[in-house]
Amino acid sequence: MDNRPPTSSARRPPSSVRPITGRSNIANGSVPGTASRLVSAAANQRPGSRATRPPSQISVVDRPTTQHGLYAPKTGTRSGTQRQIQDKPYFMALIRNRMSELYGEINRLQKENEVMQEEQRNAAILQKKAEALAAELKSHQGELADYNIVVDKMNVNEGVEDIESECAELKTQNDLEARAVENLFEQRQENEAKIREIEREILDARNTADKVVSQMTNEQRQKYLELKRQSDSLTSNLEKLQEEAASIVAKKKQLEEEVSLSPVKLEAVALYTKLREAQEKRDALLEEEATKGTPAQERERLLKQVKQDNAQLAGIEAKISELTKSMARAKDEIEQLENELDDQNSERSAKYRELKKREETMDSFLDSFEQTKAAELERQEHLRESILRLKQDTDQKTFQADNLPSQRELHDLKNDLSFKEGELEKSKSTVTGLEVEQRKLASDLQKMEQLDSKVRQELSTIKTRLDKMKEEIVIYEDIDKLKTQAQEKREALLKEQTSLLLRKDTTKKYIVDSQSKEVEALRRQVEQEDTFVKLSNLEKRWQHVEATNFQMREYIASKVSEHSYRHLQQKIQSEVATYNELLQDSLVTTGPTML
Repeated sequence: MDNRPPTSSARRPPSSVRPITGRSNIANGSVPGTASRLVSAAANQRPGSRATRPPSQISVVDRPTTQHGLYAPKTGTRSGTQRQIQDKPYFMALIRNRMSELYGEINRLQKENEVMQEEQRNAAILQKKAEALAAELKSHQGELADYNIVVDKMNVNEGVEDIESECAELKTQNDLEARAVENLFEQRQENEAKIREIEREILDARNTADKVVSQMTNEQRQKYLELKRQSDSLTSNLEKLQEEAASIVAKKKQLEEEVSLSPVKLEAVALYTKLREAQEKRDALLEEEATKGTPAQERERLLKQVKQDNAQLAGIEAKISELTKSMARAKDEIEQLENELDDQNSERSAKYRELKKREETMDSFLDSFEQTKAAELERQEHLRESILRLKQDTDQKTFQADNLPSQRELHDLKNDLSFKEGELEKSKSTVTGLEVEQRKLASDLQKMEQLDSKVRQELSTIKTRLDKMKEEIVIYEDIDKLKTQAQEKREALLKEQTSLLLRKDTTKKYIVDSQSKEVEALRRQVEQEDTFVKLSNLEKRWQHVEATNFQMREYIASKVSEHSYRHLQQKIQSEVATYNELLQDSLVTTGPTML
């Protein structure tokens, strides 16, 4: 084995690129395409001279020698058509050929993918072009409508000046609407800013609430969560009800607008209203008729009702007499109080005089409060100036010991100042006390006035009810008259109901006929319009374009799903990696296999 000639290359093949295939010394000199062709063509040739260095962790052993020498025994196959030694270079050549085929297939799939991506880009471009053409068609339709309006105006002999003036008016109106839109946009921004501020405040409030909830006990927290769930449920129900109410109001408004445009519908609504009122009256009369008994029962019921009314009147009269007595007692008490006030020696009179005197003192004090306050402030200002002047004199004469005031004079001045300050505080406290007393007396007077007005109002109400009951008694005394009136009213309502039903059927038939004729005329008018024909044709074209676009999208999606090679590529790469690992493991454990 030492005399074996060296290989032509000992370089390690790169691992991240396509492996370099070595030159196969095949009889015909061509590169085999598959493993079967390689095995059949290289049977009588020597192993490939180009080899690669195995990895460092794999121990390279010498070429195995069998008991027959360097060559294996002949098999049943034809000699000269199959390679006798299938060593590492042989299998490396097989792997390189397979890798070449795989890379060729991958390149083909990549090219197909690029073609499909190009088709997708073209489809997107066509879609954008179709949208642009649709927008252009819409703009042309608008221009055509404008031209049609101009032609119509020219046909009715309107001058260019009129059209220009109308254009100027429309331009002015558009400018006003544009400014209004800008104002609305600014208002919207302001509202959005306010909403953000409110949301921030809500978030802060929620954080505060979460902190408070976290500090609660378990029982309080459970109660809070239960109340919160109830609140959320009620809020959602309220929102649903508000939405339903809004939809009902909108529907009502729409129906009112539709009705207001047609005088026939207005008359029908009025008739329906009268019919509903008549039906309600009829139901009331029928209910009254159903509850009506025999004449004896009616007489007994009316007598019972009269007795109840008499009892109620007796109670009311008793209450009135009681209130009259209470008013008389109140008047007596007032007279007694006035007499006691007239009595100079009574205690209540003395207290009243004292209160009166205090009230007069308080009123006089309040009347002269501003003057007294101004005088007191002026006096305080004089005293302050006097004190400052005396202080200055004292400072100036501190160095003159002979002219200093004595301790007694200084003490007298201090006492005088303290006395005046005390008098000022007393006057302030007196004012406060008088104000409190005045408020208390005013409150008592207001309560007495409210009680008096309440009693008078209750007396007036009772008198009104009494008069009403007397009138009802007079009315209900004549039962036969009431029955006659009810029967006449019932017959009149039945007649009115019959006439209204007849008018209802006639009106309904007239409305249906007029509406059907109007709809038919409008349909014919629309079908005769060129714009309707053009719109119909454009709608058909649009449907055709939509169908074509849908078919193209389906075709593109099917082609993309058919030519998706990613999973196949991953599967092949995984199998190649697994096969390489198996080859390396077999080389490490057993060495090259010789057949």
